[in-house]
Amino acid sequence: MVAAWFSLAGVMLFAAALFYQIKEFKLQREELIKSVEAQTNTSNALEEQKNIMLEQKQIALEQKTDAFLMSIIEGYNTFKELKDIQVHINHLISGLNDQEFVRKYSSNKRGEHTISMLAEDLLIIAEDHLQSPSNKPFLKFSWNMLKKIEESIQNYREKDDFFRVYFHNHLSEKETILLLFSELLCENATIGRTVFLKAQTIQKLIDYLPTPNIVILQSNNAAKELLDAFAITEKVKNKNLVF
Repeated sequence: MVAAWFSLAGVMLFAAALFYQIKEFKLQREELIKSVEAQTNTSNALEEQKNIMLEQKQIALEQKTDAFLMSIIEGYNTFKELKDIQVHINHLISGLNDQEFVRKYSSNKRGEHTISMLAEDLLIIAEDHLQSPSNKPFLKFSWNMLKKIEESIQNYREKDDFFRVYFHNHLSEKETILLLFSELLCENATIGRTVFLKAQTIQKLIDYLPTPNIVILQSNNAAKELLDAFAITEKVKNKNLVF
C-alpha cells in the first residue's frame, strides 16, 4: 500500500515537472517569437532608413544636376551673346536666299528639278557655313550641352523632359536650322537620338526659304518630302564634317 502511494506520488511529481517544462517551453517560445519580431522590426526600420537615405541622396544628386544644367544653359546664352552667333548664322540664311539658287528653282518645267536635288543644294550651301571657324565653337557647345542633358535625363530624370524643352526654348529658329544641318552633315553631332531632324524643324527651314519662288516646295507635304530627301542624300550618308 505504501509502495503504491509512493509510486503515485512519483507519477504526480513527474507530471508536475512535465507540465512545468511545457509551460517553460511555451514561455521560451513566446520570448523567441517576440525576439524575432523585434529583430524583424529593427531590420525593417533599418531598411526604411536606408531607403530614405538613398532617396535623399538621389534628390541631392538631382538638385546638383539641375543646378549644373541651369548654370551651363545660362553660360550657353552668355557665350552666344559674346560670340555674336546670330551674325554668323545670318550668313547661312542669306546663302539660302542666294539669287542664283532661287532662280534655279523658281520654275520647274518638265520636272527638271526634284526635291532630292533641292536637298543636295541646301546641304552644299550649309556645308561651307558649318566649316566656318565662327560656327564651330557654337556647334561644339550646343552638342555637348545636348549630350549632358541626355545623360542627366537617363541617370536621374527618366520621365522628365524639362531640360530638353528648356534648352530648345533658348534656341532661335535660325540656331535651330544651323543645328539641323550639323545633325545632317557632322559626324560628331549625335547623342543617340534624333534631335532636330524632324518635320517641324524642316518646316522652320522652309519658312526661311523664298518658298513662293520655289515651285517644288509649294506642296502641302513639302516638309515631309524634304525630310525624306535629306535622309537619302550621299552627303548625309557620308557625314564627313566634324566641328
